[in-house]
Amino acid sequence: MEIPNAVRVGDAVQILDTTGHHHMALVTAVWGTFYPGETWTEEEATNHLNSSQYYDDKPEQKAEQIATLIGSAHTIPCINVVYLSGDESKTDSYGRQLERDMTSVQHRSATTAPGRYWF
Repeated sequence: MEIPNAVRVGDAVQILDTTGHHHMALVTAVWGTFYPGETWTEEEATNHLNSSQYYDDKPEQKAEQIATLIGSAHTIPCINVVYLSGDESKTDSYGRQLERDMTSVQHRSATTAPGRYWF
């Protein structure tokens, strides 16, 4: 499994859009936590599930979910990005227009799609 470097809001990444074109993009949101290493530890799984109120009244399900996560591959967070339009006609008084059509973009190691991912 390819483990990407953690990115933060404001970092630059490369994306491949749905038409197969590469763009440099700016990260505008990160939807999750980047964990070091390839698999969940018990501490990480416990902390992750404790960060949500979903399991507060479901202790048996929480314990089961923690056990399921331990040793499995980490989930790589999705990101939102903004990038310059590839269409040169999309300009205005500020210059080339921005595209915001790529939200909750998966890392290329987390998808089998031929595009719409970051790396």
